[in-house]
Amino acid sequence: METSTSMKLRSDVPRPSNSEAKPKKKHRTPSKSTKSDNTADVEDQSLSKQVEEKYGKKPEDILCGQIPHMLKVLIDQQSTIISEINEIKTKLTHLEENLVNCQESTDSNFESVKKSINHLETETKRVTMKQELSLLKNGDTIREIAQVITKTEKTRYIKAECKVIKSSISLTWDDLQKQRNKHFRNFIKNQRKAELYNAWIRDSPEYLPLKYRPKHIPGEIPAYTDARVHEAQQRYYNDSQLLYQYTKIHEDRYKELDREAEHFIRSSVHNNDQYTSMWEMWLEESQTNETRAKDAWNRNERFLKRKKHEDEIHNLSVLT
Repeated sequence: METSTSMKLRSDVPRPSNSEAKPKKKHRTPSKSTKSDNTADVEDQSLSKQVEEKYGKKPEDILCGQIPHMLKVLIDQQSTIISEINEIKTKLTHLEENLVNCQESTDSNFESVKKSINHLETETKRVTMKQELSLLKNGDTIREIAQVITKTEKTRYIKAECKVIKSSISLTWDDLQKQRNKHFRNFIKNQRKAELYNAWIRDSPEYLPLKYRPKHIPGEIPAYTDARVHEAQQRYYNDSQLLYQYTKIHEDRYKELDREAEHFIRSSVHNNDQYTSMWEMWLEESQTNETRAKDAWNRNERFLKRKKHEDEIHNLSVLT
């Protein structure tokens, strides 16, 4: 009964016509973007599975476990960077202070140098003015100094010329000097020996130098011995007087050679300045040779005096 009633009710409900029927769903083809998204999802799922198989954890878990460590590293790096920044700030502060100090020191030094320069300029002007006044007051002195300098240069030039002239006449020059030196040596020897012998004759009349002393002859008659000693003493005295004559001869000869050299030099030069310089060179060279001759005789004289003293000690003053 109930079933028939319900069937009746269903039959009573009006059915929609074909025109009123629901439209059928159309089949849509998936777009390209949808396909690519699906492909990416598949790849992500495949990669996730590979990571999970390799590490035994899902990528989300692995990432969550590494995040604290990475944050700690970042915090440490941030602290280091902040520390370095603070250090740089400190250095910049010190550098700024040093620059300020340097600037102050530079300003101070600049002022000091400026004052020194001003003082130096003032002193320079003062000294210059003083020198100018001195030059004005001492004009004669300046002229004298200039004359001395000019004379010195002139003398140097003349000496150079004279060296050339001397070189050209060296043979005659050397020969004259050699003769003069020989006669001067004989002059000194004879003069000093005459003085020495006369001093001995006066102070020690019994003494005879070795060259005058007669030889001792054993068994000789004393009168003969006395005669030979008297003869030796007379010859000794005569020679002491002759030495003065020899002295005069050699003195005249070396002085004559000086006059010959003077004429020769005058004939070899071209002006008075050259003659004066050449004559000074001659005198200097002669003086050197005279000093050597005197030194040689002094050595000989010391030997003769020592020999006399030894003979007197051994009582050999008359006979050998």
